[in-house]
Amino acid sequence: MTTSLLGPRRGFTLVSRQWSWLFGLASAALPAGMFAYYNWQFRQLAALEPDRYLCGMPLLAALFLSALIAAVLSVAALAFGIRSYFSLARPRDRARLAEAIAMGSAVFAIAVAVAVGWLGSH
Repeated sequence: MTTSLLGPRRGFTLVSRQWSWLFGLASAALPAGMFAYYNWQFRQLAALEPDRYLCGMPLLAALFLSALIAAVLSVAALAFGIRSYFSLARPRDRARLAEAIAMGSAVFAIAVAVAVGWLGSH
C-alpha cells in the first residue's frame, strides 16, 4: 500500500469520497433552503402591504445566488469525487465514477439552463 502526505491511500480515498458526498448534498440542500427562506420573506413582506407594488428583483437575485452556490459546491463535490476515483487501485469500479459524476451533476444542470437561456435570448 502506498502512502501520501495524508497517510495511506485507502484512507485518503475514503476521506475524499466523504467530502464529495458532503459537498454533493450541500449543493442541493443549502441553495434550496436559502431560496425557500428568501421566498418566505418575500411573501411576508408582500402580505404586510397588499396594496403596494413589490419588485421581484430581490427574489430573482436570491434565485441566481442559489444557482451560483449550487454550482460552486457541485464543482467541489465533482473534484473530490474524481480525485477519490483516481486514487483507487486498478481496475476501478465504474459505479464509483458514476457516483462522482452524480455528485457534480448540479453544475451540469445549471450550465444547461444558462446555455438555453443565453441561446434563447439571441
